[in-house]
Amino acid sequence: MEENIVLLETLHKIPETLSEILEKREMISRDFISLFKKKNIKKIYISGQASGIYIGMILKKFIEAHFKIEVQVVNPAAFLQGEIFNVNGVYKSDELCMICPAHSGSTIGPVEMARICKKQGISVVCTTYDINSELAKLSDVVIYKYSGSEESYIETKGHFASLMCILVCFLEWSRCIGCIPDKMYKKYLEQLQEIIRNLMYIPNDTKEWYAKNKDLLLNVPYIRYVANGEYEGAVLEGALKIAETAHIACVYYETEEFMHRATTQISKDSVIIIVSPCGEGYRRNLELGEWAFEYSDNVIFMTSKRNCLEKPNIFKITSSDVPFFSTMEYILAFETLAYELCEDLNQSVVKADNDGASKRLNTHIAG
Repeated sequence: MEENIVLLETLHKIPETLSEILEKREMISRDFISLFKKKNIKKIYISGQASGIYIGMILKKFIEAHFKIEVQVVNPAAFLQGEIFNVNGVYKSDELCMICPAHSGSTIGPVEMARICKKQGISVVCTTYDINSELAKLSDVVIYKYSGSEESYIETKGHFASLMCILVCFLEWSRCIGCIPDKMYKKYLEQLQEIIRNLMYIPNDTKEWYAKNKDLLLNVPYIRYVANGEYEGAVLEGALKIAETAHIACVYYETEEFMHRATTQISKDSVIIIVSPCGEGYRRNLELGEWAFEYSDNVIFMTSKRNCLEKPNIFKITSSDVPFFSTMEYILAFETLAYELCEDLNQSVVKADNDGASKRLNTHIAG
């Protein structure tokens, strides 16, 4: 559909947006660092619906590994139905912080959680393209994420921007407190720059793979996705975009959970995408893939072009496969798949089916 070009154009603009954030990292992180210098933060709640939750899943490992801060990723709607901050009373209020990777800043759940934080003296940090949003007004630190609003009803560039903004805030703070050696800091910057370059090639990698293998994905009611580690968040985000646009439902399993719960469900026509970056967890995913190939003709092993492995339907992308950051490379491949599928299914990415659900179900604050 002609109107769908806006999504493809947005996907191609992602590297430029991330480059701008990386270049402006000192300015972007200034208020964040100031807050964290004043506070002795020991626990972070990462709150957001859907994409915000998945960003939290991606960031959790990085934050806990380097900063020794406990991270709890929460669904704000579920939190408001019965959970509370600091349930064991272990922390002082100024040792707690909530980070909201927001888009417009109007989703009701994070806004209501931010109000609770203000009453309890808990710091709030948000990313948003609308610095005048209700969430921004309730936040101690507001990070403008340079992505702007998007014509497509699915958020793509904004998701990447939130993730990169929060990453650079922690990276810059690490320099202040010395928890990441200077050599590692420089290495991380180089890796992020390499990933931004890789993102320029991934839409074409995906287009080429899809042209040869699209019959695997067209006209299927659901796809099983498998991943582990921080790639759980990446796969859930990418699968959400495919579900929202192409209406192919996501059935997701962590690698070991698939082995314990799903092996008896597989048949010859089951579509299974196993996301398998090289590195930690790769061997286990490969073992699962070897088993799955015996039972299904539609297994898609998704990995880096650096991997010399050859399998039927193998989906290779230009990826560095570095810890923490390469999630972005795999997300972009899924988002490009969403575009390609919608083109073949004649499905708009600008006007959603069942449009108006957000207003009817009261998920956002009225503008």
